[in-house]
Amino acid sequence: MTAGHASTASVSSGCLILVVGPSGAGKDSLINKARELFSGDPRFHFPKRIITRAPDETEYHEPVSREEFARRINADAFLLHWHANGLSYAIPADAVKHLAQGQYVVANVSRTIISDAFGDFGNLRVVHVTADSDVLSERLEARGREAAGDRTARLDRNARIELPENCPIDEIANNGQLADASGRFIALLERYAES
Repeated sequence: MTAGHASTASVSSGCLILVVGPSGAGKDSLINKARELFSGDPRFHFPKRIITRAPDETEYHEPVSREEFARRINADAFLLHWHANGLSYAIPADAVKHLAQGQYVVANVSRTIISDAFGDFGNLRVVHVTADSDVLSERLEARGREAAGDRTARLDRNARIELPENCPIDEIANNGQLADASGRFIALLERYAES
């Protein structure tokens, strides 16, 4: 598993909000609700992730081939990129433009890249979305992306990843109704924007 990033020299006034948590915690669901609510709000930008996976109506992402992903790495086209669970993920480099304009850029990323990102972005927040292990297991099975063995591997990996202690982290538990957790997530984004 590796992580990387594009140059962040021009980033100064915006805030990068990294949404992290185990597979099945509901990160994309919370982000989707916030993106719908803040559509057209100039304070926020929600970049579309690039993933080496086929199109999936449940996830807001741009599917690309492994070859195209490698080409974009070489072209410095990513703000952040990482590899996990046999796939490659990235946040596009044009997010730098939004950060430079003072916007709050909200992105779903791997917990493994937080330490590197914290060293590169002066204004950064982390939202850690959690859920109980039985809830995670049920959600992974329901979404049907992986075979049983792959789901087990994801859950095992989830348990091994620890968050760094050197950056601000807010926790949101998402065990119950999506409306409850999304309400807390949206309120948190509003609080960031008002601070």
